[in-house]
Amino acid sequence: GRESAALIFQGLHDLPRWAGKNIPVFGEAGVVLNPAATLIMCGYPGDGSSQQKNCEPPTGGPSCVPGCVHRSGPCEAKHPIVNGWCFCGQGYCDGEPQPWRLADFPAMIEQYSRLGTGYNELILSAVHWNEHLPHTIEAFFCSCGVQEAETHARSTHAAFLRHFQLTAEDVPLLCLDSTNWDRPFSHSND
Repeated sequence: GRESAALIFQGLHDLPRWAGKNIPVFGEAGVVLNPAATLIMCGYPGDGSSQQKNCEPPTGGPSCVPGCVHRSGPCEAKHPIVNGWCFCGQGYCDGEPQPWRLADFPAMIEQYSRLGTGYNELILSAVHWNEHLPHTIEAFFCSCGVQEAETHARSTHAAFLRHFQLTAEDVPLLCLDSTNWDRPFSHSND
């Protein structure tokens, strides 16, 4: 199995394409992942249509990585343009978007930084995620001032802490201000 996530980083704010835009977060609640406990299988500089990219068995195997399959194989850092006009992995150049291998992420991130429209997609191993819980999750977050998101995040956060016998100091609940690139997170008032 797999999980889908997005990569958000401070460096985007300094690029002309992102000037004046909010931090690209989709949804009003989520988790902050621990990179040391997360296995990235592939990524896309846009929406990868990964829900359509399945394997049998669902956990994959040597010839099939869930969420990361494409008949033309992965994108190549040396050839990021497909068919002379389409940025690999970002558009429907050759059917659905092609995945980028982790080894080529610098090229994918550079492409996303210049041409991305907000959403990118990382495909994570759900097996690895589950095997490394609770360490997979560093924090929970919700958008500041969005009551429904805060209620849901508080409930989910509390259940997680109870299940793994942790405290809010171990795994905090944060408030996300997507307009504040310098300090996007603050501790949610308990």
